Amino acid sequence: MLTFEKFKKQRKRKYNKTIYWENIESKMVLRNIEKKVHKNNRGKLRFEEEGNIYTVEEIAIKFYEKSGYYALGTENHYWERIINLLFHKQMTVEYYKIRYEANREEFEKRFKRLEDIDLEKEIEKSFKYHDMGFLMSGNWDSVYEYGLNDYLTALRIGKEKLLIFIKRLVKNGIYGLPDLIVWNDNEFFFVEVKSENDNVSGNQLIQHLFIMEIVGIKVELFCVNKTDSQMKNLKRLYDFI
Repeated sequence: MLTFEKFKKQRKRKYNKTIYWENIESKMVLRNIEKKVHKNNRGKLRFEEEGNIYTVEEIAIKFYEKSGYYALGTENHYWERIINLLFHKQMTVEYYKIRYEANREEFEKRFKRLEDIDLEKEIEKSFKYHDMGFLMSGNWDSVYEYGLNDYLTALRIGKEKLLIFIKRLVKNGIYGLPDLIVWNDNEFFFVEVKSENDNVSGNQLIQHLFIMEIVGIKVELFCVNKTDSQMKNLKRLYDFI
């Protein structure tokens, strides 16, 4: 796995601060809202809003929906299933990264093929006729956890950008991906969601920078109940990197 320290060294060799900010739609957007914490929390924090109880991810989804967007919880699982749909013949064993390294030529041919075909039709065909049953992570859930339209939403990234993103995941592993994808008719971006007790991990930073710098898609950091000090530290972290 590519560690955060190794990524920073690679990044210093390839990019400078000016190029970084010119190549993305905008700087990392940091949001912080206040919500009442549910008193009977056990384990993961829950929050109260309009008489209901929600997870921090659900709070974020409601926020973006009220702002005129659609939002879908994705994190790592969604992208695992996208890869299964596009590489169902190659992904026949667990631990796809190992399989890629052992069958690099086969995978590269598949990537080349994907560049030349209609990805929407390919996803539709795979979704309808290939119930994989088991996933790269070892779970025995099917790809039907999400609907076909959910998978087709990924195409809003744009074919070229999507294949760059997918290729990295296949080669390096699926870890630390943002919690949500958010979109409307004019925008598409990723959202990382953090409650007052959650920190941004090194793996998440790697993915955020890759998505912004290389793929060219904005990432927002949506926080709930962070202190002013915590938000300043987060801003310093992303400004420093």
